[in-house]
Amino acid sequence: MATLADLFDMQVCASILTSIRWEEGLRCPYCGSTDVYSHGNYEGSFSRYFCNRCHRTFNDKTETIFEHSKIPLT
Repeated sequence: MATLADLFDMQVCASILTSIRWEEGLRCPYCGSTDVYSHGNYEGSFSRYFCNRCHRTFNDKTETIFEHSKIPLT
């Protein structure tokens, strides 16, 4: 469990978001496919993915309230 001090670390915040976001398993937010693979990273802290079904890329923040936010998770 993260402490209050941990929430000032972007890596910890990104890890928490990732674990909550993909709690039921990694799925493409556009087509729902589970046929996805890691495709690098985004902003250094988030994973980037590629969907083999719809051929789109996405990251841990895609389709969330954080997607276009300029405010960091910390």
